[in-house]
Amino acid sequence: MDFREFILNEMVVEKFGSNPSHFIAFRSHLWLYDQLNKDQTEKIYKTIISEHPSKELEKDTGQGNNWWTMDDHTDLERWVDDYIPDAWTGQWSNASKTITPYSPQLSVPSSPLIKKVCQALGARQIYSSQEYTNGNINWETQKRYTKKDLLGKIGEIAYHGTCTEYFPSIFKNGLFPGESVSNYDNIQHDEYIFLSSTFAEAEGHAVHTANTVNGNRNKNRAKNRRYGEAFPMVLQIKIPDRAKIGPDYDADLYSTNDPVFPDFGGEKRSYSSVSNMKTSTHLGLFSYKGRIPSEFIQKYYLRVNGKWTSIRPKTLRNRMFDMGSDWQYYYRLDGGE
Repeated sequence: MDFREFILNEMVVEKFGSNPSHFIAFRSHLWLYDQLNKDQTEKIYKTIISEHPSKELEKDTGQGNNWWTMDDHTDLERWVDDYIPDAWTGQWSNASKTITPYSPQLSVPSSPLIKKVCQALGARQIYSSQEYTNGNINWETQKRYTKKDLLGKIGEIAYHGTCTEYFPSIFKNGLFPGESVSNYDNIQHDEYIFLSSTFAEAEGHAVHTANTVNGNRNKNRAKNRRYGEAFPMVLQIKIPDRAKIGPDYDADLYSTNDPVFPDFGGEKRSYSSVSNMKTSTHLGLFSYKGRIPSEFIQKYYLRVNGKWTSIRPKTLRNRMFDMGSDWQYYYRLDGGE
């Protein structure tokens, strides 16, 4: 790579083998390989450790622990995927210029690292899969991204996972922080709404919210509301004010700088090498401070006959209010089973 390419790509590319089909990307490093021997694996591992600002990373997750031997690239890839949220691993086809990520933790549209890797490789497309499993719910989504989809930053459009229980209030007043009880233990959001850059991430939150609402009803033996069982719902939102964007809870917990949410608690399971806001950009998960008015909600998505379907806001409102709890049977909604 010449100096001009280095400046453009901002990546130091190192190849092991003549036709590499795997990669690990971390900060300014891009390692390409087919197989790695123990010495090569150790070299990459030590480079990551030496350039990572966290003092706890090696102590808590390194080779001193019995489960990490670092004998080959499989061990190294698993370690990177499990413990470094701002790194990226995957499969690379030079023939088709295609990347298939091993882990879906990074957001393809918003991550600056993904954009830099694609520039360095000359990639034309990324096939990203995400599987969500919750009880009996198990579905997989795969999306094809091209170069034009790689923003390298948080875009203008975001997604929020919720459920139909809250639709009347959302339709009338928009999204309010802390309007409903938090669906995750130890996480309170009196000031913030949590959003994602990808639809797939919002799916999981939508199903979790619907399950929590329905579970609380059964637990308390409460009667069903007028609108019947709660079903997953995803909102597509145009961000009203970018100055109100902040880090996500998990990104805040994993980063190396001072947390924005110090009272949330939680156990640190990953170690980002960048700030909480940069980690949020890599993950495509972020917070929004304050209310999001209903006019900024562009689409409402519901699962109809096993597929996510957008329904016009006014049409959905009229069905719910005119038909009562029977509206869900009209659309043949499901929770994802």
